[in-house]
Amino acid sequence: MNVLGLDWIILSTNICVCVCVCVCLLSYLSSSQVKNSKKSIP
Repeated sequence: MNVLGLDWIILSTNICVCVCVCVCLLSYLSSSQVKNSKKSIP
């Protein structure tokens, strides 16, 4: 029971961390793409 509970907590925390990292990466990539597109345009 305790092991399953710990595994569930670890799994849920890992999912939350992955989601946060994905959101941060997407926002960073989108902002960098916008900057690059503005710079590339003469």
